[in-house]
Order: sequence, then C-alpha cells, then structure tokens
Amino acid sequence: MFPPFRLHKVQVESSEKNPYHRTAMHIDHNAVAQALASFPRHQLQFTALSASNGPARVFDLSEQKDFMNLILDQFCAREKTAQQSVSEVAFVVMQIMAFLPAEAETLIHQQETLAARIMQWLEEHYSEKFQLDDLANAMGLSRSYTSRIFRQQTGGSLHEYLLTRRIKKSCDLLRGTALSVSAIAQKVGFVEMTYYITCFKKMLGQTPLQYRKQYQQNALNDDAN
Repeated sequence: MFPPFRLHKVQVESSEKNPYHRTAMHIDHNAVAQALASFPRHQLQFTALSASNGPARVFDLSEQKDFMNLILDQFCAREKTAQQSVSEVAFVVMQIMAFLPAEAETLIHQQETLAARIMQWLEEHYSEKFQLDDLANAMGLSRSYTSRIFRQQTGGSLHEYLLTRRIKKSCDLLRGTALSVSAIAQKVGFVEMTYYITCFKKMLGQTPLQYRKQYQQNALNDDAN
C-alpha cells in the first residue's frame, strides 16, 4: 500500500513456475476518508494507511485470497452496470482493511501533516473560486509558506494538485452524468470552459467530449460481449 504522492517501483522475480499478476487500485484517499466519517475506527485506520508522510507497507493476504477475489469480482461486476460511488469504494476498502494486522491501525497516531490539512481544505473547496490567501488564512500560515510546505511534503505544487483534482472529478461527471461540458467545467471550479478543455486535453490527450464518447463506446462494447 503506497501513500499519496510517493514515487515507487515494484520489482518482483517472475517465471513460468512462479508467475506474478498485479492488480493496481488507485483510490481517492480524501473522498474515501470523508465517506468513512460515520465509521470512526475505519476512518482512523484508513487515514493511517493513506497518510502522505507514512511509509509504504506490504501485507500478505494470501490466506484471504478467496474472499479478496470474491469482493473484487463483485465490485468489478457492478462497475459494468453503474458508475461507482465513493460509498461503494469505501465499503470495499473497509472489507479489505478488516484483514490487515491490528498493529496497522495504530501505526499513525501521528501529528497530521500540514499537507494533509491543505488537501482536506482543497477537497472541500476545489469546486469554488478561491484565492491562495483564503487557503493560507484557513491554515493560519503565510501564502509563501503554505505553497512551500505543500511542495516539501508532497513533491508537487498546489496548482498541480488542484488542477488534477478538478480534472479527475470532471472525469467522474463525464462518465456518470449527462451534464454538458460547460456545466461540468463550472461544477468542478473552472471559470472559463476554454481553459478547462485545454487543461483536460493536456492531461488526458483528448477533449472532454472525446473522453465521454470513448467511455460510452467502451461501455457498449462491454455490454455486447
């Protein structure tokens, strides 16, 4: 399990006798943490596992492989018929965490990093138009220190993180709603639709409309199969 913003490389010796199969799950940790608000014990455990200043961890769940296969198969089956909600992702995360060692839950009763506080604030305000001063004031810090400490703790800039968060949310809306591209741009915090389309294309290599059409076509192909 890798915490956010952590560069990593997994190297495994694989052969015909010892094959290696990898399934990667990319989880929006801020959204899932909010969804777990009604489950404080699970929220604490997930926060510990996803803390940006925490270490990467390895857990051997081979004894639970049948159950893991079952819950992931069920999750993938639902994905073919409906857009996954944050609550469904959070439920899968809770099921997986139930098999983790008990000590993992107590590893990070650490002081919350400033970057984590900043990301939480951005999660609550990314759809709004705001200034860096608004964020800095909420943190009780100066503008320059807010930007500098975020880069130090995450390796990326505030602008990059905010832009990525907005584009990612817009992808969810393009796949799961019938809202127009302009309405989605406004909903995720872009003032100008032209700038939104430019950022989207630069990040994903296609326009929002092309992205939506490709997703719809892939869904039709899956249904046909």
